Amino acid sequence: MKNIKLRIVYLILGSALLLFALFVLAVNVIIPSHFVTEAKKALRSEAEYQNRTVPYIYDEPDYDEDWEEGYFFTPSIVFLELEDGYRPNTWNRDAYLLEKKLLEYCAGRDITLDQCYTFKTDRHHLIFMSAQENYGDGEEPYSYIMYIDIGPITRYIVTLNWVFFAVLLAISSVMCLLGFRFGRDIEKEAERQQTFFQNASHELKTPLMAIQGYAEGIQAGVMDAGSAADVILEESDRMTELVEELLDISKIDMGRQRLTLSETDIRELLYDGIRAVEPIAA
Repeated sequence: MKNIKLRIVYLILGSALLLFALFVLAVNVIIPSHFVTEAKKALRSEAEYQNRTVPYIYDEPDYDEDWEEGYFFTPSIVFLELEDGYRPNTWNRDAYLLEKKLLEYCAGRDITLDQCYTFKTDRHHLIFMSAQENYGDGEEPYSYIMYIDIGPITRYIVTLNWVFFAVLLAISSVMCLLGFRFGRDIEKEAERQQTFFQNASHELKTPLMAIQGYAEGIQAGVMDAGSAADVILEESDRMTELVEELLDISKIDMGRQRLTLSETDIRELLYDGIRAVEPIAA
């Protein structure tokens, strides 16, 4: 089990990037598209009302009764009067720069009446419609442009992207740090278990080698059968004790057995070790 901590970090970063991609898709594609659709609906509804083809449902709010305000962007519609085609009205000398740009954009294109169009600048996103209203009695039709600026919403969405990215980056950094430490602990535990099994295998191998050595000595006729049998029995008991110790260690790790410590003479351990390898030397 290697590089567990790096795998956890990669998994966290991948999940964070996927979440950010989904957020960007929703906020920058789905939501703006919804607002554009709502703005077009509001413009078409306003055009139908101006031409008196449908009754107007927007009215000043009466807080004593339930009322409807039409579409979401209906109150945001701006009217730009026109004279002599797409030029600012003569009395409107203080027309906004944005409206001048919009009129220049319309003057160079074939703009169809009652058709929604999109016009973008650095800070504005306009949904506009060119319309006329006929008064009858031989009077010239009244021309105007209706537009809705959803630029503040799109700028807010950009700000929201950066805020979400900053929050996600902070959370991901903390999660990566915790995941790295958690993975490191897992790797250390795996190394500890591997070392334990190696030591346990070595401890079990030592009495097995002694039993095998004494058995081969008896078979070759170089060892006394009685003394060899005693050693074989002792080493068998030692193996049994080792197995029981392994079971005890497992119980201690699980918290099912208390650890009891006692003193022992290291000379006895050395003597037992020398006697265990004596037949191999012979």
